[in-house]
Amino acid sequence: MPNDDDVVHNVYSFTGQNQFNLGLYAKGESRTVVFDQTGIVDVFCSIHHHMHARVFVVPTKYFANGMPGHSFTLADVPPGKYVLKAWHQRSRMLQKIIVVPASGSGHSGHQLGQRPSARGNGQAISNETRRIWQDMKSFTR
Repeated sequence: MPNDDDVVHNVYSFTGQNQFNLGLYAKGESRTVVFDQTGIVDVFCSIHHHMHARVFVVPTKYFANGMPGHSFTLADVPPGKYVLKAWHQRSRMLQKIIVVPASGSGHSGHQLGQRPSARGNGQAISNETRRIWQDMKSFTR
């Protein structure tokens, strides 16, 4: 994590098995951390309390960052059955079973899911969750 700012930072996390503290470092310096455990890691700066980032550590090389209203591509995924997961900081983990074909046009065009109308407990889902389902439109091979 490089520091390009004119002030020092102290980047740290207390998240589960991915805890670290990089210590104070100034502009032009860089520090590295390796995450050993999968999951969401909350990262903070002890100098700047407003600074917060989330890192989603996955156990695979097949991942993408989605943008609202856009599709995403996971290249060179071997044929088979997979669980596609989508996450947003204001929602629960969203999952969809997909099948990557052995051959074809190279674009599976699977829909991640239709807008769900309710959670399993009968409560209406939030507009944010509904929007995430709409934004995460397709899986492309």
